Amino acid sequence: MAFFAAITCGITVIISRTTNAQLSKHISNRASTFYNYLTGGIVSLIVLLISKEIAPSWVFPDNISGYLMYLGGIVGVFSILLSNYITPKISAFQLTIILFISQIFTGIIIDWLRYDTLSIGKVIGGILVLFGLIYNTYIDYKQRN
Repeated sequence: MAFFAAITCGITVIISRTTNAQLSKHISNRASTFYNYLTGGIVSLIVLLISKEIAPSWVFPDNISGYLMYLGGIVGVFSILLSNYITPKISAFQLTIILFISQIFTGIIIDWLRYDTLSIGKVIGGILVLFGLIYNTYIDYKQRN
């Protein structure tokens, strides 16, 4: 089940990025991002209502650290804006590798800040994937020119 969920998530990420980029071509990048968040908010609210769950305590936090998690929404807005701008300019393969590299290094930074651990293997692996992406981009550029 976990394997199926991971494959499904990967497919939906690529489809949503491509769809959002196409939408941002037809309407503005800001409007595309707005509709992305509006749709996500409505679907999330419907799922919450269907599940008949009571809103968890973190929805209405009582301290400042609880409110800091809402910064993820702001980061998400800028992420969607940037993705809508970049997606039509590079291949889906490169975009997927960039997303993968970003996730690796973000995980490394979070582990380092939160748990005070640094995995040298993950750092080396991330750097190797990054160099592979740079080399692939260089080869593509050379073939075009």
